[in-house]
Amino acid sequence: MKLNVKNLKNIATLNQESRINNLLLLKKEKCFVSCSNDALIKIFSYENSKYECLITIKEHSKAIYNIQETKKGEIISSSNDETIKIFSFNLSNKTYQCLLTFKGHKEEVFKAIELSNANNIYASCSADNIILIWNRETNQTQTIFKLKFMIWCILEISNNRIVFSSSDPQRPRLIFLNYKNLKYEKEMNLISCSGNNGICNIKNNLIAIISFGAIFIVNTDLYILEQCFNFDEYSYFWCVYPLSNENLVISGYVDNIFQYDYKIGKVIGKSSMFLHDLAILSIIEPENNVLITCSTDSKIKIWKFE
Repeated sequence: MKLNVKNLKNIATLNQESRINNLLLLKKEKCFVSCSNDALIKIFSYENSKYECLITIKEHSKAIYNIQETKKGEIISSSNDETIKIFSFNLSNKTYQCLLTFKGHKEEVFKAIELSNANNIYASCSADNIILIWNRETNQTQTIFKLKFMIWCILEISNNRIVFSSSDPQRPRLIFLNYKNLKYEKEMNLISCSGNNGICNIKNNLIAIISFGAIFIVNTDLYILEQCFNFDEYSYFWCVYPLSNENLVISGYVDNIFQYDYKIGKVIGKSSMFLHDLAILSIIEPENNVLITCSTDSKIKIWKFE
């Protein structure tokens, strides 16, 4: 089937109590995870097209902005309560355990990730203008990188590097850092990310970044901008997600989604209707013909390509 977001049918809606900020796909477990402004993490099954909440985690005291997966299949959460937490869970008996609470930041935490080529080492970004590199075993900060403006997003890329985006309106830029030798490698000016779901790896050392009304495709080996596409009719995007067919889906404060083929540098599809009442903040693809979206309208919706 040739997937195109012009042909989406809503097959299920999961009404929640608060704005949903992020979705995480755990494909091995056949489940997905949500986090929301009411400080809840929920784990849903999607096996056999049955969408059921199996576990609700209430350990944070304020809004949770982002959730990621560790190498062990655990959940790592970043919150407005200035903490990062790591959870294990058991779907068969519907239980969870909080394994760690990290308190290195002084303001709300936007995103935390485990670094794949380091042992028990994590990186996180925050409204305190700081990137922290920290050790899970000791629960201590190893390195602090201080900027002048808050950092929305962070992404691990090839060759032991992370890339993050400055929110400085006077000097938008991407910053590349080697987390092994803890040295800055490169800055790329005039590119910034407009949300913590607004950057993703594609393939072959390419990353996609969405910023307000544009998408950028960057070669992270050569540090060059390969593409810039401007969406003239809309001004703000929040999320970019790579599909299994290597296209990208893009969403934001426009209530619908776009499908972008980076190989030809063109938008090849736009949803034919508004998918939510308000902004779409996150998108995942649990199966090749299914999308799941979440929104500030407190709904999770499941869509099937027709």
